Amino acid sequence: MKERAAELGMTVEEFLAAIASETGVVRVDPGEIAELDRRWAKVEAGTRTVRNEEVVRWLETWATPEFKPWREQ
Repeated sequence: MKERAAELGMTVEEFLAAIASETGVVRVDPGEIAELDRRWAKVEAGTRTVRNEEVVRWLETWATPEFKPWREQ
């Protein structure tokens, strides 16, 4: 979001406000927000994360003979 907002010459807040004004009210489950907060706290605490490229490579194996469940990577 930071990158896209900067490309448009906006702050992240302005960018999100623009999206919200175009899409209207979005209902969010408080439980989902709480789960995201828990996950982000783990990242900030140093829990290992996975690079996007690794996830993309894994997703590309779906429905192919090379597919393995994530935990078997």
